[in-house]
Amino acid sequence: MDGETLGVGSRVGDYQIQNRIGAGGMGEVYLVQHPRLPRLDALKLLDATVSRNAQFSRRFQREADLLAPLRHPNVITIHDRGVHEGRLWLTMEYVDGLDAARLLTSQGPLPLELAVAIIGGAGAALDYAYGEYGITHRDVKPANILVEFDRNRRLKTVKLADFGIAKAAGESTSLTSTGVTIGTMSYIAPEAIEGRELDNRADVYSLGCSAFELLTGTPPYAATTIPALMMAHIAQPIPSITERNRALPKHLDSVFARVLAKDPAQRYQTCEDFVGALRGTASEELPKAASVPFAVGHGSAGQPWPWPSSESRESDPARAVISPKSPLAVAAYAMTLLLVVAAVVWLVTSRGDSRSTPVAPVTTSAAASTTTTTPPTTTTPTDPTGAEINRAAVEQWLGGWNGTVSQPASQTPVYTVQLQLEHDGRTVVGTIVYPELSCSGRLDHAALSGNVLTLQENITVNTRGKCVTPSTLTLMLRPNEIGYGFGNDGGGQATLNRT
Repeated sequence: MDGETLGVGSRVGDYQIQNRIGAGGMGEVYLVQHPRLPRLDALKLLDATVSRNAQFSRRFQREADLLAPLRHPNVITIHDRGVHEGRLWLTMEYVDGLDAARLLTSQGPLPLELAVAIIGGAGAALDYAYGEYGITHRDVKPANILVEFDRNRRLKTVKLADFGIAKAAGESTSLTSTGVTIGTMSYIAPEAIEGRELDNRADVYSLGCSAFELLTGTPPYAATTIPALMMAHIAQPIPSITERNRALPKHLDSVFARVLAKDPAQRYQTCEDFVGALRGTASEELPKAASVPFAVGHGSAGQPWPWPSSESRESDPARAVISPKSPLAVAAYAMTLLLVVAAVVWLVTSRGDSRSTPVAPVTTSAAASTTTTTPPTTTTPTDPTGAEINRAAVEQWLGGWNGTVSQPASQTPVYTVQLQLEHDGRTVVGTIVYPELSCSGRLDHAALSGNVLTLQENITVNTRGKCVTPSTLTLMLRPNEIGYGFGNDGGGQATLNRT
């Protein structure tokens, strides 16, 4: 953790620390006492290194700017922001509960009525943000849906959190610049992966993936690498939800076939429409989106659910309002990438301080990232040079590139990467340097599919032992820049510009 952990009684601005309630690769979340009101708030405090990084600073400020005007019962309310000893902070509404991912992990697939109530609350927030402000969330997933139960174990509150990568409708998403883990990629719409302009229907898709997971215990698609998971969203058939959970009513298969449609025009056009279909009712018979909020259980009285009450979760770090993320990723959309992915999957290893093991084929969302390390496994490629690639096909890739890697799960959350790509007459080769990590090496074993290039990184100079090799790099060519990513969940990502 880059920055001193604050003790009880410490002050950040006018706020007094009561307890630390969460921590991850990017910072910490504290429970704080409001300076003038008898109220507890949540305070998110970024690490000093992250705070100094211009990209993350802008993203942090943007989150506050976007959330500040929003007033809705299902959206986390932002209160204040500032800088404490070089570290950015943000105070917001405190939810004394847990996120839906943690609920799912502890309890398993949720009853249909409860899942619909939770999805209905999140959907109401999304429809409000888009309808009133033209804002799309871009990171809808169970870990960003906070729930709170009352003393009688009835669902009391549903809040949608973490608008940190939200954008105005019509803006495309650069996955490498927003930061995407293999966990987040489980919920991203095909058009976001392809870098197209997005509207609310991308959030509708992500909400559908989240609902699928709450009802079955697993997201619709599973894979052990980012590229494979991308291609699943783009090309794999939509799975039957009743095959995953045979207790669910059969009509839900058609509901999820529509909400997870590859073409946005074929989906439900609002979250309200989707929630209405989940409930088995026509959308015109539903209340308006803003009044769908934190529906308690089912029926007017509210159904007690067998979940822990807030009193039994005093030490649960998931009570933090915003779960810190670890960014990663690159995008691909050509169907032929499936062949590349098949060859790459078994080569992919983790690198650096975030040496996580490959993710299992079926996963649920995990808690905030830590710096626990696991020794990586390495595989030597059978072909040391890679596929033959015509120079004309890669002319735009050649030359020097650099950028700042974001890897919040590591002890060095941001650092510089420098690439030099060349064509040796047969294929693409190159060199790579990480100045702050004091390591460098060569790039070879290239494979090209559309605008996606994969290269095998082999570190030859590793003075401080910070880099692990081999590791597969995935590069996506975009106008005037390259998206860069490596490793599985907890890996690194960057947007590279020409030198």
